[in-house]
Amino acid sequence: MGLDTQGMGSFNSADSLMRYDVKAMGFFMAASKNWVTPLGNLGIHAGTNYNFAEVNDGDKDINYFFGMDIEFNPEFSVLMEYNAALNENDMTAKTMSISRGGYLNAAIRWTFVEHLHIEMDFNNLLFDDEKVDYFQRELKITYIEYF
Repeated sequence: MGLDTQGMGSFNSADSLMRYDVKAMGFFMAASKNWVTPLGNLGIHAGTNYNFAEVNDGDKDINYFFGMDIEFNPEFSVLMEYNAALNENDMTAKTMSISRGGYLNAAIRWTFVEHLHIEMDFNNLLFDDEKVDYFQRELKITYIEYF
């Protein structure tokens, strides 16, 4: 459970929506399950969220999101996530399909030394130009330490 009040992308202050390209999660709840496979870990994730703040578009629907990550060895992982974006358009849970909208993101992660990762993210792979007008790439360098 959590609260996220900042969306992603550009902030649209010039139009009546007054929000980011991708809405913030608002209140969210997520669950994950992890399995150990012969290759490495496999994780499946799902959640739901409700954005109470960015509602100028008149769409106050509850949203759903899904994700997965798989290790092909201790150094190399692939990650995917799908945000249905039910609270950004006229879709409903009954009409939801990946080909009709939402955001599909993917990443590859390489752990080249212990605790240090390089990750290449590819965002908005479905390139729904009704909501955003770009395909986004990110390069992340992450250090993780456990205590």
